[in-house]
Amino acid sequence: IGAGVVKSIQVSKKVLIRDGISLLVAEAVLIFLIGGTTLKWYHGLILMLLYVAYIVIMFSTMSAPAQDEVEDEVEDQDEDEKSSSRFMALLTLDIQYALYKDEELTKGRAWVQLIISMMVIGAACLLLVVACQWMGADTFTVPLLGEFSGFGIPIIFVSVVIASAATSVPDTILSIRDAKAGNYDDAVSNAIGSNIFDVCFALGLPLFIYTLVYGDINMDADIVVYSSELRILLFILTFIAVMIYLFGKSMGKLKAYLLLMVYALFTLYIVGRAMDWEFAKTISDYLNSMYSAING
Repeated sequence: IGAGVVKSIQVSKKVLIRDGISLLVAEAVLIFLIGGTTLKWYHGLILMLLYVAYIVIMFSTMSAPAQDEVEDEVEDQDEDEKSSSRFMALLTLDIQYALYKDEELTKGRAWVQLIISMMVIGAACLLLVVACQWMGADTFTVPLLGEFSGFGIPIIFVSVVIASAATSVPDTILSIRDAKAGNYDDAVSNAIGSNIFDVCFALGLPLFIYTLVYGDINMDADIVVYSSELRILLFILTFIAVMIYLFGKSMGKLKAYLLLMVYALFTLYIVGRAMDWEFAKTISDYLNSMYSAING
């Protein structure tokens, strides 16, 4: 299936319900587990086990693609690759084409590609962390180059909006490629599944390892208040997004606009929270009252 413009797409309700409920459960567990001022090793373990449960459920509900669909997808990918040069492949981080071009991808080459891709992702993550620190600082020092003026952007905006958006770029690229190939279920699962991974494993594994090595983590009261309201807000917005996905028989422009509006409102709240706007304070107080009621 080639790339094109369509008015609406069909997405499996089974996929939406499975991944949507899984994400809501993951966020609900996060709210209840990390509700105090102390983080312990078993908090991370429970989150990781929750991700394992999601993987088991996902594989048990998946259906194998037909052979002709797999062949069509490979042919489409080959056509895309043949129209690119190795230089363009490097610019777009198409590691497979940059390394092997039209050569057959064997198991050994696949492992090499995986290792190199992980190194690229790791380097990008390191640069992202450093860049976020520079953007949030008034001044920063670069080794051998000296001191420079930072942007002084509120750290809440940098961490919740800029960093989270940057880390979602690979998921976005995968979803775009799947959508162009007509794999709409995969395109949606990429977006939702990546958030499940972030909540359960990307948070659970570092928490588990760190607390085993260094002991419990005692959080500052202000961090507890902010993180609790943010988790409640994300749960509410996730529920709204899942309902938008499930409403109706297909996905069209209206749903796309609604989802973009949900994210715009979230971003507006984060900006307001960083700038101490009155409406953001009101929402913050309401979210914290909800969190207090949940935790008794």
